[in-house]
Amino acid sequence: MDQLQNTARKITLPNAITLFRLIGAPIFFILLYLGYSTTFPLFVVLVVSDFLDGRIARWQGSMSLWGEKWDPIADKILVLPLLLYFLSIGQARFVPVFLICFRELIIIYFRGLANSKNIRTPSLFMGKLKMVFESIALGLFILEISGLANIVLWLAMIFAMVSLIQYALRWQFVREYIMESALYRIYNHVIRANG
Repeated sequence: MDQLQNTARKITLPNAITLFRLIGAPIFFILLYLGYSTTFPLFVVLVVSDFLDGRIARWQGSMSLWGEKWDPIADKILVLPLLLYFLSIGQARFVPVFLICFRELIIIYFRGLANSKNIRTPSLFMGKLKMVFESIALGLFILEISGLANIVLWLAMIFAMVSLIQYALRWQFVREYIMESALYRIYNHVIRANG
């Protein structure tokens, strides 16, 4: 009982909003699949709540490792399946969807690596800009304005690639990981060649 009360005290408003998004995304997909007209308003609520949780956390001074870990995951739980859905029904184009999904998987991997080392990985401006354009594109897809949605999605893809490079340059542990991997491969290649 004490543990439950301690957990309840640790739940901040931003973390509660992130939790709402984690629960709301699957409900959104069920409604979208069933063809309900409420999908667009729910999508807007989920996207707006994404922008609110970070702002409230900074305003309250209640930023947490839990929020830094789960907020990006909540984004990806909403965005990635939605991109793949619109690709599967022929609305979204393959190249931007593939590159955005590829970028997201790399970021998930490196955030997981950072989390295991207790390294903070706050979002960068270009990553947030990518999310804005992604959200606009997905909203347009939901409203079946595919032509404009694809243009916006290409812009989101550009911001996604720029932000991936930014993260690789900004996060020192990523640079170290890449260098260690590259040096290890060169070392193995030289050993095999001389062995």
